[in-house]
Amino acid sequence: MKKIITKILNILKIILLAVLIVFVIATAYQKVIPNYPSVFGFRTFSIITSSMEPKLKIGDVILVKEQKISSYKVGDVITFKGMSGDLSGKIVTHEIVGITKEAGRRIFYTKGIKNISNDPAVYEEQILGKCIYKFKVFSLIEKIMSTKIGFILIISSIFLIQKSLYKKPDTTEYVNKTIFEDTVPVVSDTTTNNNIEQIANPYIDESVSITKKYYDYASDENEQKNSIIYYEGTYIPSTGITYKGKDTFDVVAILSGTVTSVHQDEILGNVIEIKHENNIVSIYQSLGEVSVKENDQVTQGQVIGKSGNSNIDKDSGNHLYFEISINNKTVNPLNYIGKKTNEI
Repeated sequence: MKKIITKILNILKIILLAVLIVFVIATAYQKVIPNYPSVFGFRTFSIITSSMEPKLKIGDVILVKEQKISSYKVGDVITFKGMSGDLSGKIVTHEIVGITKEAGRRIFYTKGIKNISNDPAVYEEQILGKCIYKFKVFSLIEKIMSTKIGFILIISSIFLIQKSLYKKPDTTEYVNKTIFEDTVPVVSDTTTNNNIEQIANPYIDESVSITKKYYDYASDENEQKNSIIYYEGTYIPSTGITYKGKDTFDVVAILSGTVTSVHQDEILGNVIEIKHENNIVSIYQSLGEVSVKENDQVTQGQVIGKSGNSNIDKDSGNHLYFEISINNKTVNPLNYIGKKTNEI
């Protein structure tokens, strides 16, 4: 009986240790790395206002998980980056009270339970995830971790729990070889590596330049202002790059792949989508001419159309609006152009 109780206690210790380690790593990671990175799609945040009472109270620590945009529904509590008004630059956790769709993109309307009015519109790019759990105990741990002494105490506690679970026997073996003597290359230097493509620019005309960049929440205020598209009274963060040349220019495929969609959009103009390896999708909008059709196989650098116009960005005139999606998530193209596909 005593052995069974000991085993159960050890299992509970292991679970507590695992949860504590994950929480400490996630909290420390978010404090050190800017732009609120996720750990395996999860983030933790502390509630510091009463806007969501009684559902969420000041001091609660919430666990937020990234979700597919299409899965969010009215009533969900989401965490997002505020972009305008009193919420600008803040991390907000409020309830979805409405959802609309415009130009193929979802727009969310949120509100704090205790607030009288709705928040400014929330766009897909602002959402960090859905609140899936709240902790009371971990709010105390997070407060302790906010000081250097507290952080050391938490780490010491983890070490003591780990030490009580495992008594490692002294089975150390000493060797004379270096770690490099019997190593085998992970990737062999063969000609097959020469077939790996490097993401190229979507144009070949040297006169083409960038007039509007991807909206990056970590960039300075001036860059952010120059990365917003104004359309019919609404400010929309740019999720791609706007390219403009002296004249109409050829648009080319950034990688070899399969054309999955060719269509004309009333707001975006002619649009081409091409799927590449490693779940990379390149999207070319505002095209004037289109030279490919659905299911066509294209090679890197192949001309697929020409720059044109769109209703969403009339001020840019003749241009190309270009996006890259990786694993169904829009990313900053400038962070990937020049990289090999096996590096992504």
